Amino acid sequence: MIRFIMQVTGFGLFYILVMVVTFPFMTIMGTPKPWQKKLEFMLFFPIDNEKIGVMWLPGMIAVIFLNGLIWGVVLVGLFRLGIFIKSLI
Repeated sequence: MIRFIMQVTGFGLFYILVMVVTFPFMTIMGTPKPWQKKLEFMLFFPIDNEKIGVMWLPGMIAVIFLNGLIWGVVLVGLFRLGIFIKSLI
């Protein structure tokens, strides 16, 4: 269980790092590139800071970290499910 929590937290921190580093490139001039569309989707899904009314920087970072934790739970859970199914075969 501790390993799962550490993996999810690590993914959440990595998610914040990627989002903060690529955030300056999210300013869209003209038509957005495909990677910008994917990054914008990952930034605002499942929780959008504008919909819940969080506009100050620490709150936005907390929402991004929460999104990273949710994505981490999903991805680590799917990876563990794949390992479990592979062990059954």
